[in-house]
Amino acid sequence: MDSEPCNLALKNALTALKPGVRLPENVFAGSWSNFLFLESDALFVGRFVWAIKEFLRIEGAAAACLVNLTRHARSSDEHAALCLDNGITNDSYQEALRAERGDMAWLYHMEDYVCGSNVGGWCMYAEKENDLAVIALKNIAASTQFHYALGYLGADSLTYLLRARFPFTHLTAEWRAALIRNYRPSKGRNPQ
Repeated sequence: MDSEPCNLALKNALTALKPGVRLPENVFAGSWSNFLFLESDALFVGRFVWAIKEFLRIEGAAAACLVNLTRHARSSDEHAALCLDNGITNDSYQEALRAERGDMAWLYHMEDYVCGSNVGGWCMYAEKENDLAVIALKNIAASTQFHYALGYLGADSLTYLLRARFPFTHLTAEWRAALIRNYRPSKGRNPQ
């Protein structure tokens, strides 16, 4: 990471998580007021870049950092994090996801990821293996400000997604109950 905003975004993303905790448990440390869910693949398509740019604009942030937690835990691999700023494009993002040789490319691995900004008002966590991701917002009122960005990601309340969208509609009863218990009802984009 070569800039102060990127380094701060990396730190914010990593410290937003409880070490070693995975879904369906609440993975976030500290006080967060709203949790919205999405499919993990949303972090690896072009719409993600649009969402990040919108998050940065609204928050007044300079950069976000996407961290491959699996690689970051194994070593201080310089390829374990991507800095995302207003200069990122869909093409450059896709190129970065495919940058490493063959089976090392992020796009093809079922690993865990976190993304946060240098301001720290939001954080995304994704488990590709489970097809699930969650975004936490510090301020529930911010949900309305981030409405379009959340739409780019397909993020919504857990209550709505459990009724309406795969893979949420196909979770086991145990996972459904644990997610509901660990992520209190949230203000989403669609009616509950």
